[in-house]
Amino acid sequence: MVHALRRAAGLLAPAGQVIDIRALDEKAEFLVAGRLCGIMRETDDGIEYGQAEAALKEALSLGILDLAAEHPFTYRHHAPDLASMRAYLADTWTDAVIAPEVAEAIDEALAQGGPGSEIVLRERGWLRVLTGR
Repeated sequence: MVHALRRAAGLLAPAGQVIDIRALDEKAEFLVAGRLCGIMRETDDGIEYGQAEAALKEALSLGILDLAAEHPFTYRHHAPDLASMRAYLADTWTDAVIAPEVAEAIDEALAQGGPGSEIVLRERGWLRVLTGR
């Protein structure tokens, strides 16, 4: 991963930037009507988050790139039911799993929430602006 950051830095135009948008090293949450129903499980335990963070820290310490700015953000995806949420995850994630107990909690919360209730997948992340030297 450090090799990729070194290559990106070498391709930057003068005053160019690399934008790093990445999830924090924590699990995405499923909520219904503000109620936490559980977390998303990843079949690889999200190992890539730690690897990416380590590579960025190494690239910064080696002077390959400089950190110009960083901003936390929260990403939310809304779905009306479990089938729609599962379809979204199948299209956009490679290793996401909704555990059976979480699916049950979501179904229960949707039933209690009444018409218009929806599932919210909430994930926190970083937007980092990196510059070359």
